[in-house]
Amino acid sequence: MLLRKDGAEIDISLTVFPDLPPHINGLVEETGAPDSVGEARTLREVERRYILRVLEENGGNHVLAAEVLGIDRRTLYRRLEKYK
Repeated sequence: MLLRKDGAEIDISLTVFPDLPPHINGLVEETGAPDSVGEARTLREVERRYILRVLEENGGNHVLAAEVLGIDRRTLYRRLEKYK
């Protein structure tokens, strides 16, 4: 809740801020770290799994996934190609 200067209350729990990533707005679950680190997991593997998870959370939409990841769409395509 926010309180305006005139005393009125504003419920921001249902407010979506378009400039923020979807996981901050609550449109998708916050992903965070992978479930288990496991033995000998490389940074490359962690990045690959995170990209695939974000892509899945966005219904396969590459544009939205790139926005959530904070990278350009072309960079996302290059990384996906690298992980084939």
